[in-house]
Amino acid sequence: MSMLRFFYHFKESWRLYFVEILFFIASAFLINHLYGVSIEKHTYYSAKAASQYNAQKESEPRGIISFVTRDHSLIPAAVNEKIPFVYIAPAEIKEGDRDKVLKTVASLFTLSSDAWIEKLDDSKSHFNIIELNPTPELVKKIKDFKLRGVYIGERLKRSYPNKELGASILGFVTDEYNTPSGQYGIEEMEQKQLGDSDRPANVVLTLDYNIQQKGEQALDDLMKEWKAESATLIVEDPKTGAILAMAQKPGFDPNNYGEAPLRSFLNQNISSSYEPGSVFKALTYAGALDAGRITPETTYFDTGSLSMSGYTIRNWDKKSHGTQTMVGVLENSLNTGAAFIEKQLGPDLFLKYVKDFGFGTKTGIDLPGEMVGNVNNLRGFGELHFATASFGQGIAVTPLQLITAMSTIANKGKLMKPFIVDRLEYGDGVVEVTQPKVTRTILGEETAKKTVDALVSVVDHGKIGVVPGYRVGGKTGTAQIPSSRGGYEEAYIHSFVGFAPADDPKFIILIKLVRPVGAPLSGMTVVPAFRELTKFLLDYYSIQPTR
Repeated sequence: MSMLRFFYHFKESWRLYFVEILFFIASAFLINHLYGVSIEKHTYYSAKAASQYNAQKESEPRGIISFVTRDHSLIPAAVNEKIPFVYIAPAEIKEGDRDKVLKTVASLFTLSSDAWIEKLDDSKSHFNIIELNPTPELVKKIKDFKLRGVYIGERLKRSYPNKELGASILGFVTDEYNTPSGQYGIEEMEQKQLGDSDRPANVVLTLDYNIQQKGEQALDDLMKEWKAESATLIVEDPKTGAILAMAQKPGFDPNNYGEAPLRSFLNQNISSSYEPGSVFKALTYAGALDAGRITPETTYFDTGSLSMSGYTIRNWDKKSHGTQTMVGVLENSLNTGAAFIEKQLGPDLFLKYVKDFGFGTKTGIDLPGEMVGNVNNLRGFGELHFATASFGQGIAVTPLQLITAMSTIANKGKLMKPFIVDRLEYGDGVVEVTQPKVTRTILGEETAKKTVDALVSVVDHGKIGVVPGYRVGGKTGTAQIPSSRGGYEEAYIHSFVGFAPADDPKFIILIKLVRPVGAPLSGMTVVPAFRELTKFLLDYYSIQPTR
């Protein structure tokens, strides 16, 4: 028994000893392997991990931009879209596979073999983008080939689902991997908020999707019918300064901004100035009325022309209209009558009202690239310059400046600061809402009311802009285009600014058409377009007839 017990213990001891030896060998192997992974190959695996992270990492989500509708629904205007891209990792390509990879990728891309050799020679690289916008066919081929070191990643690209709609307001984002940069419009103006990697904000615009669509269609129709060079439009809430629509033609598709000329990116409503023509007569009238220098019933005798400083000012129709009231000056759009009103006001007060209405300064709208226009002709107090400025020639304004000034008449004399961002919405629930702001009060309420009545008479007198059942106020402008050689071309800018319902305006509209062919007066072009857009808006807002 003792001998048997001895052999049994010997056997068990040997077994335990053998297990310990195996455990020691395995541990040594594992330690050696871990050492190789963590120490000797640390650089390699760190680089590979970083490359895989970069390859699969999406671009930081950018805030969404939205239009609104009458019922406060949000319509996406700028969103993020997942798209593939192609990258290579030369460090992962084995030497024996190098020629195969070279031949395959060279056959798929337009780069020469020499160019691919240079890319593949970067043997330490794990992440080298070679195609940001591959076609679906190319993506499929790369996936089918299953080449080690050639991969498909995924990134976020800015997308504009409505294409040209509102493009001059939205701008675009330059298409660079993980480094998006807003250019022009809201994308540029709100770059910090939209592109904040830690706390991006969604931007909700004041632009109404349906009004924007209708407005852009109106411009397309005008351009086509009158073979014009360009056209712009603004629809604004005169009581708040909120921009309900802002458009220009020709436009561009921000999804393919690289195909558009540079001039398409500039927002002509704020970045381009022009001589406004007879629309300005309404502001001359309002200023003189407010200063107590005229009344609506004040009269003068129109001979059809007025001479000063060696020049002769004539009415647009080259006719004499005899005795006219001040309202008649607006109804018949008399240049000599506007000059008469300015004379009653005097240069000091006239210049004061021009400045008060906001000309020569920025409106402060929340968009980049705003110009101040040009009223420098009035700083020398030349008699002729003041006379021509009274009917909108010799000074330059932006469309936004003009509609903002005219909104003062519709808003009981208060000048509102225009804005286009309704609110910023953050992911943590914080909402920053833009509050309407009165810049200053320019006209007394009674002055504003009498000017509104005069502008209603203008529309009624002209008949073309009349909307049955409603009091509509407005004024046309037909201005010659200054020549680069001095003087004026035989080419015109047609414009109209009008609002409705006149006694409690819900909206004010500006339409401008540059170089229409075959139409001498605004009444043939922009006024019918204004009337149709006004009908749409009255119906859209369910506004009951006022007459």
